[in-house]
Amino acid sequence: MKNHVLVCGNVRSLYHFILTLRTRFGSVVRPIVLLAPTLAPHLWSKIAFFPEVYYVQGSALEVVSLRRAGIATAEKAVLLAKPHKPFVCFVHREGVTQPTHCLGY
Repeated sequence: MKNHVLVCGNVRSLYHFILTLRTRFGSVVRPIVLLAPTLAPHLWSKIAFFPEVYYVQGSALEVVSLRRAGIATAEKAVLLAKPHKPFVCFVHREGVTQPTHCLGY
């Protein structure tokens, strides 16, 4: 596959996300490859009618998964992350301490 949009991670509203991508490209149906550890059947059923949407099981943190999803030939890549709690880190004169010294709240 070439010139596709690679979406890495889970999207809360996958239907609306894909609809937005489709609207953005107009009449051109650009393939969309979803790379995620899991894709629930109820989510797939909401997007399965879109043409040229594919799912690859894996993680964006694994080179093998990225290659299977076609990262080398993708036109664009979208990396998604879960929202996380803010962190407070202690800073010494030498710089920020190791992440194990950061407190989430």
